Amino acid sequence: MTTEEILNQFKTIINGVCSDIFKAYEVYNILIVIWKNATEINEKKYGIFFGKLQEILVEQLILLLTKIFEDPGQYQIKSIPFVIKYIKDHEQLLPPKLEKDEVVDKLLGKLRCQHLKEKESFVVMFFKHWANQLGEIKTQKEKIILFRNKIVAHHERLDEQLVEGIYPNEILELLEKAKIFVSFIDNVYLDQITVDIEGNNFIYSDSKAAAVILKNLLVKANVIDISAGRKLMSSLEE
Repeated sequence: MTTEEILNQFKTIINGVCSDIFKAYEVYNILIVIWKNATEINEKKYGIFFGKLQEILVEQLILLLTKIFEDPGQYQIKSIPFVIKYIKDHEQLLPPKLEKDEVVDKLLGKLRCQHLKEKESFVVMFFKHWANQLGEIKTQKEKIILFRNKIVAHHERLDEQLVEGIYPNEILELLEKAKIFVSFIDNVYLDQITVDIEGNNFIYSDSKAAAVILKNLLVKANVIDISAGRKLMSSLEE
């Protein structure tokens, strides 16, 4: 393959990962609206509908997270571990476009690895760091894969212990790590502007749109009042 073909294939892989992260954030934000208003929803007798919707959304979220963190196998996939492998396999043809600027510093800070810019081999140090990052989330990954295998692959119902074992904060941690990773790749390897000066990826702000619409519907249906709706939107912005 030529350098241009490798770069184009790399962009396709990254775009696939970015798309799945965006969809996962969309689903997560909708679920947050449902979870935070569960009592009010049940009081208004909408519990059966939202319960079924929640069940569908949780399965979709688990599938997306499994795809995002899927380990490389025999075939090309679009996941963070595969991106790492792809860069290592084509290191000579995919050099980092690394410049010392504030955005890179902010992203390195969020990854807790500002020291990488002082090292001789940036690529080696960066991906060694990410191997550690993936190791830190190994438990969450195993829970999600177990969930995926039981529900989707084996058509089993989950027991209460497993359901309670996957917490929203763990899901959010996985998404945040994924978002920072692709933001870094965009800025350092692809020279694509997807982050602001603070290192925050502004593309994902649109993932709240569906949750905002759901919130408005709950207000119009008198499930929650306007003040509660505003408070809810503030929590989504955090």
